[in-house]
Amino acid sequence: MQKRLSVLALAAALTLAASAVSAEPPAVYAHVKLASAAGAPAKPLEIGGLVWTCAGDACSGATRGDPAGWSPMYFCKHVAAKLGPLAAWSFRQHEMSAGDLATCNTAAAGAAPTAAK
Repeated sequence: MQKRLSVLALAAALTLAASAVSAEPPAVYAHVKLASAAGAPAKPLEIGGLVWTCAGDACSGATRGDPAGWSPMYFCKHVAAKLGPLAAWSFRQHEMSAGDLATCNTAAAGAAPTAAK
C-alpha cells in the first residue's frame, strides 16, 4: 500500500512539474528593428519557426522550443522578406554587423515574391 502511495505521489509531482513547464513564457531568441514600421504585422506572425510580434518598428521572435542549429542569417533573410528591410538584427543577444545586415536585406529582396505586372 505504501509503495502505491509513493507512485501516486510521484505521478502527481510529475504532472505539476509538466504544467509548470508549459506555463513558462516563450523564450525570445531574436529582436529586429525595421527600417520602416509600415511592414510590421498587426498580429503575431510565424516566420522561421519563431512567433514574431511587433510594436511600431521593433519586433521580437519567440518560441517555447529550442531553435538550436538555425543560423542567424537564415532567420534574418526570411524575416526581412516578410517584414521588409531591417535596420538592426539581434539573435541570441548577438548583434549582426552592418555588412551582414546588408547581405541579409539584399538576400531577402531577391527572395521576396515579385508583384504581377
